[in-house]
Amino acid sequence: MRPPSDPQPGPAASSLPCETAELGGQPPIALVVTDLDGTLWDGKGRIHPSTHRALRTLADALVPVLVATGRGARSAWTVMEANGVELPGVFLDGAVGFEFGATTAFHTHAFSPRSRLRCWRSSRSST
Repeated sequence: MRPPSDPQPGPAASSLPCETAELGGQPPIALVVTDLDGTLWDGKGRIHPSTHRALRTLADALVPVLVATGRGARSAWTVMEANGVELPGVFLDGAVGFEFGATTAFHTHAFSPRSRLRCWRSSRSST
């Protein structure tokens, strides 16, 4: 993962709530998973500077961040690139997982032929 760029100077890392992966005797944070639209970025596809700082803090603490979205990978990567962020993700509502820009999936969960046929029939009957 390429850490996100910090578009604006911000407060020192020690003033951020996620300064460390281990907080007050709690187990270390093993993974942070985030949605994209309206969560990681706003409705116009912009990541807020405080979110960039939080991503930087997590990267510095070696806490992996994964996106989970209904979007396809290329669609998500386009917006990530525009914001200087490269994160791995699980795309298409959990159907496939990729490292940023990869062509080989680290996760796939395909529909069975029977399930695909039922979905197709259902979509045809609703039109």
